[in-house]
Amino acid sequence: MRVWNWLLAGIVVGLMGVAFADGEAGGAPSPAAAEEPGAQIIPEVNFQSVALEDCVDFLQAACKSFHAVVVRAPGSSGDYPLITLKLKKVSVNEIMQVLENAYPGITPNQVGSVLCLNVQEPEAGNPERQVGVHVYPLNGVVQNQVQAGIDDPKKALDHVLSLIKATLTQVARVGHEPVLQVHEETQTLIFKGNASERAALEGALVALGDESLKPAAAPAPSPEAARSDLEVQKAVAEGLVDDLKKKLDSATIKVEEAQKSLQEISLENERLKIRLEMLQKKEDPGAKNEHNAPKE
Repeated sequence: MRVWNWLLAGIVVGLMGVAFADGEAGGAPSPAAAEEPGAQIIPEVNFQSVALEDCVDFLQAACKSFHAVVVRAPGSSGDYPLITLKLKKVSVNEIMQVLENAYPGITPNQVGSVLCLNVQEPEAGNPERQVGVHVYPLNGVVQNQVQAGIDDPKKALDHVLSLIKATLTQVARVGHEPVLQVHEETQTLIFKGNASERAALEGALVALGDESLKPAAAPAPSPEAARSDLEVQKAVAEGLVDDLKKKLDSATIKVEEAQKSLQEISLENERLKIRLEMLQKKEDPGAKNEHNAPKE
């Protein structure tokens, strides 16, 4: 059953607010407002996780000039989107614009006087949206609880279910809840949920001692595979060594070239120093004569 109980009350309050607003404005609405579909002002909308179809029904009841239909793409579930929205004194058209921007996958398309809301669920192809049914035996984990000190098997089963439910609440998403049913006579659990919920459930059962759900250990490689792997690793190592040798040889050559250039620069500096001393002697002959003059 839809949420018509509170929606009907919201419609009545909204219509009363509209009538009151029109009375204050001086009676009938302006011709422009009456001609434009969806231009009527809604005093307040307050949706809390409401289906899109219910939102459209509410707005059509509050605004007689507004006509809309929801068209869902194949593969889209009926629980998307669940609208949570609270606005005051806005037109129906503005509400539609907010929904389009706030919820990816809603594409409005005006066809005559009817607004088609095309819905393509963004996660329709996501494995998290795909629900499966699985059956798990619980007699082993229940027996573990009995051995741990819980004498009553029914209480032990309740403890197991309590842990499972607490674990599933950690991966729950809005608008979807996993289904758990227990067949007490056979101590079997019937589970319906998505991949994340199934992983959480199996993790809880493993924690309770269900060895069958533990991931299987990887098989040991055969001697041939081990030798092949060693040969590959050896080839990779040899390639790295060869590459390092080439880099070392290149660096050694560069160092030798740098040392040779440094020696050539040192020799050139010595030659320049000698030439400079010779030029200084030629430019100062007096110093030579003074040095060679006889002493008195």
